[in-house]
Amino acid sequence: MKKIILTLVILMAFVHAETVRRAAFDIGSGSTKMVVADVDTTTNKMTIIYTQDEKVDYQEALEGQDSFSKEIRNLGTLTLATLKWTAIQKGATQFRAVATASFRTAKNGKEFADFISKVLGIHVTIITQEQEAVLGFYGALAGEDVQAQNVVVWDIGAGSMQMIALKDNEHVIYKGNLASVTFANHIIKEIQKKDGNSPNPISSEEKEKAHKYARGVAKNVPQAIKDKLKDGKTHVLGIGGVHYYSIRGQLKMGDKYGISAFSEALVYNGIGKTDADIGSKYASTEISNMILVEAFMAELGINVVKPKKVNMANGVLLHQAMWK
Repeated sequence: MKKIILTLVILMAFVHAETVRRAAFDIGSGSTKMVVADVDTTTNKMTIIYTQDEKVDYQEALEGQDSFSKEIRNLGTLTLATLKWTAIQKGATQFRAVATASFRTAKNGKEFADFISKVLGIHVTIITQEQEAVLGFYGALAGEDVQAQNVVVWDIGAGSMQMIALKDNEHVIYKGNLASVTFANHIIKEIQKKDGNSPNPISSEEKEKAHKYARGVAKNVPQAIKDKLKDGKTHVLGIGGVHYYSIRGQLKMGDKYGISAFSEALVYNGIGKTDADIGSKYASTEISNMILVEAFMAELGINVVKPKKVNMANGVLLHQAMWK
């Protein structure tokens, strides 16, 4: 009898277990990211099959505007259509997307999100900065052998920055608007007093002014997060393209980078360099990204950051409520 009951339990678990291949999209302010994964809806674990990201600079397109132009909407739609087709070729059958800072800002952000949902069949949710932080937090924790209360997740996008930690099982969140594109624009307009889309080349004097400004902004991080960062047990996980591609790529330090690496990198590879010298499709923000991250690390006493190839799409894949 016991054997029969055990067999029935195993069969029932097998029947109710379901693995679905999903494609989730993070429509960020500077790029659109896609993650295709097999998700076990019973255990809420996933196996990533494919990732891809494409530059669509919504935040830059909003500079001096209050709405998305026809040109950026066309580019965004075409990019998502192409990514969805790739996902279908990879076997994905379910599709969801989240949109972040630039969609929250643009007057026609919701209208454009609704258009994408209707025309492309990708349901788009414009998430709050708090939701953005929480999705990033749990996406970053996946695969980490560390307790959640010993982690601070630091997410830098094109138009917003979040830091999130747990205190007494409650989320403590820093919500900032100084991020990759917004910081570069601050340097251009407030420090260099010039027009254009790139602050490069940045002089040593301009670098110091930008660094001082960013450190001043970092003082606004909640005290609970500052205290967490002072704890020797705390691990800082950096997510988003600024940490994983820009800083990690420029410092070339493998799976972690320390604050001591920035000075040499800025002197030899950053200060005085033009976009052409830098040679990246994100050249206009590469050097200002280093200044921004170094300034926050210096002000908050962060010695080491572990960059992770994680974005909102990773969190969306496991957030079951978004797939109902």
